[in-house]
Amino acid sequence: MRCYAAESLFPHLIEIGDDFINAPGAKILTHDASLLLFNRKIRVQKTIIGNQVFLGLNAIIMPGVRVGNKVIIGAGTIVTKDVPDNSVVVGNPARIICTVDEYIAKCEQRRIAYDITDEFKKCLDENLPLTEEIQNALRKKVYSELQ
Repeated sequence: MRCYAAESLFPHLIEIGDDFINAPGAKILTHDASLLLFNRKIRVQKTIIGNQVFLGLNAIIMPGVRVGNKVIIGAGTIVTKDVPDNSVVVGNPARIICTVDEYIAKCEQRRIAYDITDEFKKCLDENLPLTEEIQNALRKKVYSELQ
């Protein structure tokens, strides 16, 4: 899924791997204008995001950051440094709280991870829009399983 909010000045400097999902308001930057006031220059760096990355609500990835594979970036997180593979990062600035594998195990143990419907899977796999009908079917399934 490739529905990310990228910057408009240097979008070709953003490299994103396969299986990337971002929540609303997330930003991926390749430049900042902080130097303009002082020396009339701008900072520009390539920003690289690996495979299987989830970028949470209103998270920001700063210029020049490399995000590894199999990474979860929490809501509101500001990523200022490289993120290694198989990491869950949160906060401002971002810090590693666990591995993705540990996070999955915690969610399973707490019984807060639910299977999605086949229609929802198809939308993700084929990059199709999630219609209201498909979202309602998922809600109905999850609500019926809530403990």
